[in-house]
Amino acid sequence: MRPKYAIIACLLLALSSGCRRRENNAADVQAVKDAIAAWDKAWNGGDCEMLASLYTPDAVAMPPNTPASVGINGMRLSCKKDFEQFKEENRTRMEDIRVSGNLAVARGTQEASTAPKKGGNSVRDKEKWIVVYQRQTDGSWKILWEIYNSDLPQMASTP
Repeated sequence: MRPKYAIIACLLLALSSGCRRRENNAADVQAVKDAIAAWDKAWNGGDCEMLASLYTPDAVAMPPNTPASVGINGMRLSCKKDFEQFKEENRTRMEDIRVSGNLAVARGTQEASTAPKKGGNSVRDKEKWIVVYQRQTDGSWKILWEIYNSDLPQMASTP
């Protein structure tokens, strides 16, 4: 009878270890890094459709000094308005990624440059950001929530 219990114990151990949450799995961390690189590529290319495809249907983006954008259509409208007026360039630096189960949190900095398409001076900015990614049923990682803000002092507004 003892071999039977040993086999059952081994099976239970194997099953329970397979049920543990995946934390900081190297493949998941790399997939999130790839998603960050895809975001930069879409942003720098002015590609709203590609950019919107990187967000979950219920995503929320919280940029500074403006209302949040909600959902893929909100992301699409926001970037379309921006890309119609400005040429954007962004360089993202990822500083940390933490993965637990189907959620990942990435934190980093970025340097951004915005130039008006109708002429005028380019504005350079240094920013910091936190993005929460969610694993999709196809295994890809998409943005669920994002927030970022500038390291530069806020410009004075005119009355």
